Amino acid sequence: MPLAEFRERLWNCEHSGYERSVLAPVAPEYSTGEVLLGAAYRRLLLNVQEAAVDPEDIGTLPAQLDPSELWEELLLGHEGLASPALAGQRGTLILRQLMPLVPEVARRACVLGRPRSRWDPARLLLSTIASGVGEQEAREIVDRLRRALAVGDDDDLFAQFVEKSLAALRGAGTDSPDDHRFEAPAYRPRHGLGLSPAERFCFDLEATLELKPRLTRRQWIALLEALFRLGLAMHTLWLCRLNQVVWQEVASAANGSPAPGPDAVAQAAWEGHRSADPLLELGRDGISAIRRTIEGYAIARIGLNVTLHALEDAGCAWPGGRLGVSNDPPATPQESLAGFVDHVAAHTGDIRSAVTTVGYTSLQDACRAIADDHPPLLACKSGPTKNLFEFLRHSLGQLQPRSEEQRAYDQAYLLLKKTRSASSPWPVQPGPATMIMLVHACCHSLGGLPASVEDMRSHLADYGILAPAGELQRGQCGRDLERLGLVVDSPDAGGGRLLVDPFQGGT
Repeated sequence: MPLAEFRERLWNCEHSGYERSVLAPVAPEYSTGEVLLGAAYRRLLLNVQEAAVDPEDIGTLPAQLDPSELWEELLLGHEGLASPALAGQRGTLILRQLMPLVPEVARRACVLGRPRSRWDPARLLLSTIASGVGEQEAREIVDRLRRALAVGDDDDLFAQFVEKSLAALRGAGTDSPDDHRFEAPAYRPRHGLGLSPAERFCFDLEATLELKPRLTRRQWIALLEALFRLGLAMHTLWLCRLNQVVWQEVASAANGSPAPGPDAVAQAAWEGHRSADPLLELGRDGISAIRRTIEGYAIARIGLNVTLHALEDAGCAWPGGRLGVSNDPPATPQESLAGFVDHVAAHTGDIRSAVTTVGYTSLQDACRAIADDHPPLLACKSGPTKNLFEFLRHSLGQLQPRSEEQRAYDQAYLLLKKTRSASSPWPVQPGPATMIMLVHACCHSLGGLPASVEDMRSHLADYGILAPAGELQRGQCGRDLERLGLVVDSPDAGGGRLLVDPFQGGT
């Protein structure tokens, strides 16, 4: 497709494969934590397609079980497995929802809306794991996750009761989940001084899986949901930032600047989120930061696709195939990205000729002009950027129930809206379940050595979350840590306080 036609088909640059590799093999859409967990059940245990789940069936379940009065309360009562109706749902749009306590619940619930063609959040989960550890180890981690998600003798009696009762409704037979194909966008074989969000997620997943025998099913699911929401959302944000980093290097190379090598690309792309360019900051509005990152991603994606088209029109198309996917040997993702920047630097004159032929003065001018023609795209109000924003907003933000009495239902959030005003900010303020999960994972990562508040700051930085000096000591997060009993004063701690693993010594 010539560059001249690019305006009309802004996102349909399938010949390059770039957007399917560096961004992610799955483009996220609107989701919630319960949907993420339900999708994991369906993919890893049930072999149930997302489109096959009809939440309208939930209301008929109690009548199929004995005694029906008990199941009416267990499934649909406020103190049972029922999830609250969310603000904004009205009239016929209100569909019952259930907490994803056990796999059989996900056979009938934990989706959004009536049956239709839905995106599969489990594909994003598999991609995130593969991006963190590579394809081979990802299979091992996913197998451990599958075994943990299944209900066994180590689960509490209530979980076993619910699982067996719901399973009996479908009769005999077992599910046989499909084998999984892993794509690992932006996987790096060797870690640097810090970790990417996907790498940190995989380590924290191991720590969370080990907790299952010590907790009730409901407690463990709350922590796992908190980790899914945090890890998958921050990995998605990080991939958006990765596109920006690569576009900045490409634009500089097109202007004649020296092309960086693989080590420099790896440093900027895989380490910058920890300090120089954090994705979110504790105590600051998370929604505005998410919008800025998505806007930057949209501009970067336009710029990179313009570059790919210009190279093709000039007769010097990028020969390296898809960018940043570990499944395409022999180059590593950072070598592939650095090679692409080198290729641009070697053909700056050809690129300039291609863009001037269609009326632009430079590569950056073409990118700006096309971006300016699509303001809803940059404002997260149309197309893939709207889907990205909806996924991040609802995955990271606390659920907003219609009933104020159920406001505390969701404890596994990262963003907390303190009032119901539409203009109210969403500061980055981890919920109790998220905080407990993070403290345990941080302590676990040190292998039994004492963990300080400074270690927690580094742990958050791996996810791209900046904890300003004093925030974990005297700020809101510091007060939350103290209220939850997760810190203790210690004159020997470098940060003044030591973390307290809530599950240390548990049985």
